[in-house]
Amino acid sequence: YIKANNGIDTEKSYPYEAQDGKCRFKKENVGATDTGFVDIKAQNETDLQNAIATIGPISVAIDASQDSFQFYKS
Repeated sequence: YIKANNGIDTEKSYPYEAQDGKCRFKKENVGATDTGFVDIKAQNETDLQNAIATIGPISVAIDASQDSFQFYKS
């Protein structure tokens, strides 16, 4: 969606509505763009540090379906 539209609206200009419907993207309200992605090897903090230093902001996904994650206690 972001790549196809060359950006995504800001939260202020297009707040979440919790309903199905057609998106109303407006290019004048772009708050962020997508320039691509890079896969980082799992559990490789050095590669993650290098990506942050050379590429920029990082988005991370966590598989929270494991019992060890869901029932974690410190």
